[in-house]
Amino acid sequence: MARRGSSKVRTGCATCKIRKVKCDETWPQCLRCKKTGRSCDGYRAPPTGSLSWDVLLRPQPSPTPTCDMMELRSLAFFHQAVAPVLSGPFDTSFWTHVVAQATHHEPAARHAVLAISSFFEDFCPTTCRTRDNPWALRHYNQAIQRVVTSQVQDIDSILVLCVLFICIEFLRADEKAAINHVACGVRILSAAPSTSKLAAVFSHMSIFPSFFGGTNSDFPILRQGPKATETFCSIIEAQHSLDILAARAVRFVRISQKFEVVVVPEDGPAKPALVRQRQPRGNGKESFARLQVVAKPGDDQRQSMLDEQDCLGAAIESWGESFARFQATRSPFEPKDPASLALKIRWLVSKIWVRNCLEDEMVYDEAKAEFESIVDMARCAASNSPAKSTNQKFMFDMGFGPLLHFVVVKCRYLHLRVAALALMNSLSCPRESLWNTATMDVIGVRSIEVEHGIELTPDALQGPAKDAELPSEEKRILGYYLEEPRETVDEDGVVVLQRCMCVIMPSAEGAGGLRTHREWITVHT
Repeated sequence: MARRGSSKVRTGCATCKIRKVKCDETWPQCLRCKKTGRSCDGYRAPPTGSLSWDVLLRPQPSPTPTCDMMELRSLAFFHQAVAPVLSGPFDTSFWTHVVAQATHHEPAARHAVLAISSFFEDFCPTTCRTRDNPWALRHYNQAIQRVVTSQVQDIDSILVLCVLFICIEFLRADEKAAINHVACGVRILSAAPSTSKLAAVFSHMSIFPSFFGGTNSDFPILRQGPKATETFCSIIEAQHSLDILAARAVRFVRISQKFEVVVVPEDGPAKPALVRQRQPRGNGKESFARLQVVAKPGDDQRQSMLDEQDCLGAAIESWGESFARFQATRSPFEPKDPASLALKIRWLVSKIWVRNCLEDEMVYDEAKAEFESIVDMARCAASNSPAKSTNQKFMFDMGFGPLLHFVVVKCRYLHLRVAALALMNSLSCPRESLWNTATMDVIGVRSIEVEHGIELTPDALQGPAKDAELPSEEKRILGYYLEEPRETVDEDGVVVLQRCMCVIMPSAEGAGGLRTHREWITVHT
């Protein structure tokens, strides 16, 4: 009797494929590689046309039996065009491997992927949000309904769905809904009886609420002390380790912030620092709540914050040493790939921010060499990056944009911050998670103009003098926040989207006081 054949598994990691051994397909690195001390090179989607005709023509049950032609087209678009670009320069295996597998065995994930695919296709780089799409919304609602009715039992499947829902809200530019999904995922992970393979994904996700109005996520992995000196076997390992440190750094910086924005009653006393923000009432009418920028009271636990600063700073420094050792094991050209450069820049930004967040703004002038290094690495990444395709309009992860924006607003050396501004626009997607590159560009330009007292004309953007005078302390911006956008008509009759930018600066009288500068900025036309 002839022996029954078996279909080959083509979804294993790259290392196991080269060794021609069975891969256990654990994400982000397979256990077989880790147990043998090998470097797992991650998972790659099979290239178009890689399957032979006998495999393609072999009778098989359809993995998507309920899909119509429009759904099949949308799934193909996701796998071919969307999944490979969602992570930017970083590892794509979550989208090309984990999510791809989920769509085959979990109907809710398939509905969510269909929504992402359609929203992505309709995403407008100019407005940085997707257009109204009833078809995509219907699939999004079906995915949510399956979760609500407890048709999804496996915790990792629920967490994958949570990430997919976050991606949908990123595309829709709904900050509050995205933050709610992040908080939900963190709560599920915190209550999980064992460590999920998606913990690393949510350590990166926990950064966003601190930037966009949410509370700091109480994620157990962020409360852990620094690990002993690590040894990285891959870029993926280094990235996940740094994600945890970066999330802890953002959390620490927000806690240490010297001012806060509070909501005061409408009938409260008027003060110069008050701004107004629309908030809907329960009856559907609009009311105005007022926001006030106030200095935080003196910190009674300053010593504990200094201890945390030292501990976190040492952990960040240790990561840099471990990453340098890992880079030394690679070929001479690999350490200059965009992913490595993005991680080095993220490491430097975290290092500068944690070290200086308890001091005044003048201390950032001492980080000139580090700012120069960031700009140099960004230039290298720009020269090594392929030309942008039409699909590179949205990234789920945080890429170069927010990191270079940090240089623009915290580095006061004019030639460096203008260079970082130009590189931010060339390296960034129009939207990276919740960061809008066009908005960061306008804020960066206005920050430079306010602090240096200049107008950034096209000539000035080409190459300002290196010996430009540093702004004085009272002219430096401590921070900013944005109100909800509004549509208005400009002088030429064109409808534009604007946001009120509220800039926080030291009071002219000193003594730790604050003042606000408020102006409307045009986000897009």
